[in-house]
Amino acid sequence: MSQQLSSSFKKRVYITAEQKRELCLSKQTKPQPKNYELAKKYNISTSQVSDILKESNKWLEINPNSYQAKLKKVHTSPVANVEDALILLSIIIFKIIKRKKNFIIKNFPVDPVDHYLVSTDFSFQRI
Repeated sequence: MSQQLSSSFKKRVYITAEQKRELCLSKQTKPQPKNYELAKKYNISTSQVSDILKESNKWLEINPNSYQAKLKKVHTSPVANVEDALILLSIIIFKIIKRKKNFIIKNFPVDPVDHYLVSTDFSFQRI
């Protein structure tokens, strides 16, 4: 029984962004092909065809010569802009270093001879 169930399920097939773009373009032609015909042509399920057509604007905007058009899965970053994330990280690290510097200055007094003043840009000046 389990073999019958497993053989009736079709494994999900992934197609490239370029193929999705072609699918959307072919749906716009006259006469319009049926979704099951497109599914058969690209060897995917009819539900996948419907999902692709729902996002047709996204797929039609893709440049067919780009690197992204050749990918089968679109990988997105959890951070929209990597530069913004790096700036935020550097600000956080700077604040941590500044707090640690202030903690060390307050809690670990040094001899006046060996005393150094640390400015905000972390350059050391002897007093």
